[in-house]
Amino acid sequence: MPLFDAKAPFDWKWWSEQAEIEIEISISLAQNASNDGGGQWTSLITGPVEKQTLTPLAGEGGGEHEGGHAGHEAKLVITGRDYAGQLIDSRMDEGFEGNPVSNQQIIGKIQQNHPELNISIQGAGDDGGDAVGDPYNQDQHRLFLNRSEWDVLTGIADHEALDITVQGKNITLAPPDAADAGSDFKVYYSPPRISQGTSGSFSPASANVESLTLTRDLQVSKGIDSKVQSFHAKTGKSHTSLSKYRGRHSNKPLAYHHNIPGMTKSQSGKHARNKADQLSKFEKEISFHLPGDPSLTPKFTVTLSGTGTAFDQPYHVNEITHSFDVRSGYTMHVTARDKDSQGSVGSAESS
Repeated sequence: MPLFDAKAPFDWKWWSEQAEIEIEISISLAQNASNDGGGQWTSLITGPVEKQTLTPLAGEGGGEHEGGHAGHEAKLVITGRDYAGQLIDSRMDEGFEGNPVSNQQIIGKIQQNHPELNISIQGAGDDGGDAVGDPYNQDQHRLFLNRSEWDVLTGIADHEALDITVQGKNITLAPPDAADAGSDFKVYYSPPRISQGTSGSFSPASANVESLTLTRDLQVSKGIDSKVQSFHAKTGKSHTSLSKYRGRHSNKPLAYHHNIPGMTKSQSGKHARNKADQLSKFEKEISFHLPGDPSLTPKFTVTLSGTGTAFDQPYHVNEITHSFDVRSGYTMHVTARDKDSQGSVGSAESS
């Protein structure tokens, strides 16, 4: 970026005078892009700049260095977050006291505070999920008063077993299985081999990724008992719901207890099963490093094959880190998780 060229549209004078700057980082493989902005570009992140640091002169002594001229190592560092940052910094001051408020209405209130954003919820029922005024009568303040708006959204997502995605100014709560059709990334691995015979030749391991790490949590593999206890003050009834995850070698399952006031029997059962399912997905994790591919997104599943072990199965993408470096170019690190392919989460038993 030509910081010291007065004819450049974004010189250092321009950066020093701006009050608000929106940055969008997009990537495209060379064969798909063109200098005029055409081609297939994938937006990785869009958000406001929150801090800028300008170093107009770098190097010892302030004079010529490393065969160059003073100022040649000038740099501009900008930092910021996507638009979820605005919800993280905003507090929810609504208690919704005495009103039967649905998830849709709560999200509508957050949307009203941020008209520049588009916040929506999908797959939580025709009415936008469970009503809040009734079932959460004893828990409204803890959930919705003096909390960040982002915490409120993640609380709704956790209760409804939804994922939150942020794409530009669109924030969507949707079921985890709302992936694009056919969006499966395949990781192939071939273990090292020593041939039989007098030659004893060795064939090293090979894969379509640069590195591969497999992790299994033996504690989670023992199984999970997820119990939810709730007392509904309005009806005067208490409910206990239990959902179990059982895997390939379940033995002495881990017990998780959740006390959540104000739930109905069906709600406590739903929450128990959601928690068991969420926790079970920490049993197996694969991570791998590969050349950058912007088409691989968190909506993908990753299927590992070729190891000849119990790790060969599909996984859900948990995290993708994009890195850009002058020496190594564009690379990615991907982490994906899931329960064992032979494991299952049972329906909740409520009493």
